Amino acid sequence: MEEKTIVHTYEEPKMEPFWWIFHLIVITIGALFGIALAVVPIVLYMTYQIIWLLILFILIPLGFWIARGCLRNLKRLSWHNNHLSTFTLFNNKIESVEWTEAYSKLPIQQVILFSSLTSVIASSYIIRQTINTVGLGRVISETGPILYIRYLKDGQQKVLNLPFANHGDNSMNVWLRHFQDRQIPIQYTARQIYRNDTQFLNDEQRLDYFESSEELIDFPFSGTWLTAEPKIWTKWKDKEVKLRAEEEAKDPELKKARQKHTFKTWILTIWLVSMLMFLAVFCLKKLGQTIPFLVDSMIPGLFIFTLGAFLFFYCLRSYLRWFYMITFSLMVIILGFSWTILSVSETGVDAPTNLTLFGASVLFPLLVWIPYFIVKKSTKQTASKQETI
Repeated sequence: MEEKTIVHTYEEPKMEPFWWIFHLIVITIGALFGIALAVVPIVLYMTYQIIWLLILFILIPLGFWIARGCLRNLKRLSWHNNHLSTFTLFNNKIESVEWTEAYSKLPIQQVILFSSLTSVIASSYIIRQTINTVGLGRVISETGPILYIRYLKDGQQKVLNLPFANHGDNSMNVWLRHFQDRQIPIQYTARQIYRNDTQFLNDEQRLDYFESSEELIDFPFSGTWLTAEPKIWTKWKDKEVKLRAEEEAKDPELKKARQKHTFKTWILTIWLVSMLMFLAVFCLKKLGQTIPFLVDSMIPGLFIFTLGAFLFFYCLRSYLRWFYMITFSLMVIILGFSWTILSVSETGVDAPTNLTLFGASVLFPLLVWIPYFIVKKSTKQTASKQETI
C-alpha cells in the first residue's frame, strides 16, 4: 500500500505564449526568406531575360532547404508541446513517461525502485540562451533546476534527467526532501551539462562526468532550493577554483589555452568596437556643423579612438597580450584611411572632419599603450582581490 502512495507528479510545462509568438515570428521570417531565395531568381530571369541572371539559380536549392527547415522546426516545436514527459514520485519508486525522441509513436516508460538508486545530483540546466554576448566575455542564459537521478539497471549505471520549469518551482523542494527522508545520497554540481533548447550531451557522457569528475560535493539540503542553492554554489565554486589551479599548475599550457580567445570572440569584439566608433564619428560630424573646433582639431578623434581602445581591451581582458596594441592600431588606421577615401565625395564639414580623423588615426598608435596598461593593471588588481577573498 505504501508503494502506491503518490508523493508528487511533475509534468513538463507547455511553452509559454510569449515564446510561441517569438518562435513563430522567427520561423515565419526564415521561411519567407527561403521562399524569396527560391522564387526571386526565377522572377528576375523571366522579367529581364538576361543570361547572367542564371547564376542566381544556384540560390534556389538553398532557398528550398531553408524554407523546409523552418517548417520542420515549427512542426517539431508543435509536436514537443503536445507530448510532455511525466514523472511520478511514489514512496519507494519513480515512474516516468518520457517523450525523448521527436515523432516517436510511443513514450519510454520505466519504473525505478528506490532500492536501485545510487545517488541524486542537483544542478541547473540551460532552458534557452536568450542573449549571447561572448564579445563582452559572458553568456546570458535562462536556467532552471534539474535532478540527475542515478540508478542501477541490469548491473549498469543509468541516469534519469528531471528538469524543472524554474528555480522557484516548489516541485524541486518536494523531490529533494523526499530523497533526503529516504536517505538517498544527494550531491551538487554547478556544471551545466543539460540543455533544453538543443542537444548538448547524451546520458553516457553525463555518467562519465559523474564518475570521473572531482567537482561533485555533498548537498545537505535544507529549506528551499532558492535559499540553499546559492550557499552550496559558493562551496562548489571554491572547490572548482582549487581544482582548476591544481590542473594549471601541473600543465601551464592549459591555463593559456583556456584564456585564449576564440575566432568568434575576436570577430564580435572588432565588429562591436568598429560600429560604436562609426556611430561616434557620425555624431562628431553632426556636432561639427555647430562647433567648428571639432572639425579642425584631432583631439575629438583621439578621444574616440581612446574610448574604443578601452572597450577593445576590456572585451579581451582575460588574455591581454602586447600585440593586441598593434592589432587595434592597425584597425584604427584602416578606419582612418576609409574616412579619408570618403572625404573625396563628401562636402561641407564632413570632408575636413574625415581628414583630421585620418591624422588622429596615424597619431593614435603612439598613445594606444595608455588604455592598454590601464585595463591590464585593473584586471590584475581584480584578479588578486578575488584570490585573497
